[in-house]
Amino acid sequence: MGDNDNLLLPVEGLLSPDYLDPRCALISADARLDDDVIIPGDPRQFDAAFAVQDDAVITAGIETQAGIDTTHFTVIDVNGNVVSWTSTIEGTWGSGITVPGYGFLLNNELTDFNFIPQANDSADDFKPGANDVAPGKRPRSSMAPTLVFKDDQFIAAYGSPGGSTIINSVVNMTVNLFDHGMTVQDAIDAPRVSTSGSSVAYEDFDADTITALSDEFGHNLRDESSVIGSVQAVVIDPTTGNVFGGADSRRAGTVVGLPRTQ
Repeated sequence: MGDNDNLLLPVEGLLSPDYLDPRCALISADARLDDDVIIPGDPRQFDAAFAVQDDAVITAGIETQAGIDTTHFTVIDVNGNVVSWTSTIEGTWGSGITVPGYGFLLNNELTDFNFIPQANDSADDFKPGANDVAPGKRPRSSMAPTLVFKDDQFIAAYGSPGGSTIINSVVNMTVNLFDHGMTVQDAIDAPRVSTSGSSVAYEDFDADTITALSDEFGHNLRDESSVIGSVQAVVIDPTTGNVFGGADSRRAGTVVGLPRTQ
């Protein structure tokens, strides 16, 4: 994964049913697959931009520590303009450099690139260095500010900080809000699960749920529960037009409503 403005990636292959169908067939809703059972696929075989006939050996990239100083806010104005904004300086105090006269810190987002360059010329181990450092290049990020529409009508906006748990926090929020029909605050407050590797992080679920995830479904759970994300959201009732905000108590967050002015 990396900035596809800077190198050619097999996007057509990744979206091809010939690639996706056998990958999806490996997924079971009843149990977790063991790590050694999962063999990476090679989407280049299904992409006309790549002259690749056979599977290559594809190994995972090296994971690095995620940033811890990210924030998110969601805003809607009287005219219906909506902003869902996630911003980060990556690590504590960012780069340690304050912009003179303006008072804000520059980030150290270089830490979201690969610490060790991975590009190689091997035909047998596909590594284009998608997330290697280069001038003008965007680093890989988990930030996922989200806008939700139904039939071109805006109905919700939200996002979260939390490094690699951001994506899972947004997915948890989406499932709670639309699949389970929760209110915006209940959807935020509900406990979350998150996985970004071989183990699963979880919040304060009841003991039966934890046991089922571990013993029945085979998930490798972290030793202790943890705090996952911090979603801030705005939702509009499409029937009444009423606006509802929700803030996450997992970190500092609040909802502010301003009266309409003429």
